[in-house]
Amino acid sequence: AGWRLFASRGVHEVRISEIAAECEVSTSAVYYYFPSKRELFEETLRYSVKLAFDRQVASLHLVDGPEERLKHLIGLQLPAEGTGASEWSIWLQSWSEVAVGAGAQENQSQAYRRWYRTVFDVLREGQEAGVFVPGPIEDLATQLTSLIDGLGIKVLVGTIGAEDMRSHIHSFIDRVLAVDAGATAASGPRD
Repeated sequence: AGWRLFASRGVHEVRISEIAAECEVSTSAVYYYFPSKRELFEETLRYSVKLAFDRQVASLHLVDGPEERLKHLIGLQLPAEGTGASEWSIWLQSWSEVAVGAGAQENQSQAYRRWYRTVFDVLREGQEAGVFVPGPIEDLATQLTSLIDGLGIKVLVGTIGAEDMRSHIHSFIDRVLAVDAGATAASGPRD
């Protein structure tokens, strides 16, 4: 209930009593498990990570080929309607809280490392298979996750749509990460 309310209205606009009412328990029952709203919000980030990880575990292994797997991973993480948008809302609020010293940086960093590692592993697999350009995987993973983060924020604030985000990221994969794209870029444009 806290996750849904924080995602839709923001951590600062939701009272613990509203979460308790949504759960049909007393406010003191919520405080028994979460001594502060901050701790409850930190748990919602962990819950968002769990939802994303569960989706990845359920389907990534079913997709053949690193490039297809990377594009599928992107699709799983889009801030589309419903769960995806809620997860992104929690992430964005978490980044904001950490940026002003109000959030738990370690919780946010730990959660982000899990996501980054998933992207890193798919990129490494692609390099080993010869479908992604050679080079430091850390750099490629940082560039890709930064693009995803920035475009995700644009979707949340309504500047672009989720399908536009997917299109931009797929274009980046095709132009920058795919071996054929890297060879084309290195040799110049074709006639």
